[in-house]
Amino acid sequence: MKTVYIENVFLLNLVMNLYLFRLTGFILRKSTTLLRILLGSVAGALGYCISICFFNGSQSLLMVLVMLPVSVLGCFFVFKGKTIYEVLRHTGYLYCVAFFLGGGLLFLQRQIPFLQQMKSSAILILVCAGVMYEGGRVLIRFLQKRKENPFCTVILQGESEELQITALIDTGNGLREPVSGRSVSILEEEVFRKMKDRLLPEKLKVIPYHSVGKTHGIMMGMEVSNIKIRTDDGEKELPEGILAMYQGRLSESGSYQMILSPEWIS
Repeated sequence: MKTVYIENVFLLNLVMNLYLFRLTGFILRKSTTLLRILLGSVAGALGYCISICFFNGSQSLLMVLVMLPVSVLGCFFVFKGKTIYEVLRHTGYLYCVAFFLGGGLLFLQRQIPFLQQMKSSAILILVCAGVMYEGGRVLIRFLQKRKENPFCTVILQGESEELQITALIDTGNGLREPVSGRSVSILEEEVFRKMKDRLLPEKLKVIPYHSVGKTHGIMMGMEVSNIKIRTDDGEKELPEGILAMYQGRLSESGSYQMILSPEWIS
């Protein structure tokens, strides 16, 4: 009879769950805390260990009665889904990641003779899983960057109505307000002069800048409130932000009227 050390099983599942939750979070672009991921991974590892004790060898029963509900609850806790559909969707992604991670481990084991001889080593399994995790993380980031839409819609409060503006998300925009150190987005003068708060002296700012072809300069800025930003991931509201006025057109083709600081959507 083969002896199974429950502490090894727990540790192995704990680390694997950490990998799975992290990769799933990357795919879903869900921000969560490391503590939530750790607690969710611990719960999953405990559920698996309990399953081994109560369902000896009955894999299908184990999955249905214990692991599936544990996975659903884990995804609910880690990713904070607001609806049942969203939680089940997160769980589906988790199982897809687990399938590909497990398939990658089997591929490595079959292709590398050294791994075939040491397939029962928990440490080696974790090392291989770590390699697969890093590879998956890099691949996910690469694919997401290729699909990223550099434009979004920004809604600002005008004098008489809301202003819908097309903005370019510029990761190279490091402009900041010198006193507070807050990030600054840039708005064309034509739109800037339609803003509701432009005549309030307490809202005005002075923004120094450096650019290629001009060593330094100053732009007039303004603190605005109630900013809505619509991206492919949904809508975000900012209570306030600082805009700098650009004299002229930001885009020769007129495709966008604003350069958005990436910190506004992070």
